[in-house]
Amino acid sequence: MEVVSSRVYVADAQSGLQILLSTNSGTATRLGGFDTAGTAYDLKVVGTTAYVADGTNGLEILDVSNPAAVVRLGALSPMVLQGISKSTERSRTSASTTGGQSRSLMWPIPRVRFGSVE
Repeated sequence: MEVVSSRVYVADAQSGLQILLSTNSGTATRLGGFDTAGTAYDLKVVGTTAYVADGTNGLEILDVSNPAAVVRLGALSPMVLQGISKSTERSRTSASTTGGQSRSLMWPIPRVRFGSVE
């Protein structure tokens, strides 16, 4: 879970990414979300982009600028991700895999065009 301003971003396992609006009264209203293909374990929001550790689906990269219409920008896989942590001192991130391995990523991850391999 990550809170940015009044929005709460939740990695909600099989339900993917959930985006909620938190109010001063302690109530939350669902603004939208995105059902990822895998199991959403963890996430990091940078600006209007959410990076979701999506289990066997790898790293899902989502545009969350409009919570009611989240757009999938791409993915980094194959890797099994269960966690994402950010070091603000170096603007680096460590993404942990089920085998205990760690991959280092730079934030923000540059947007690249994804294609297909035949």
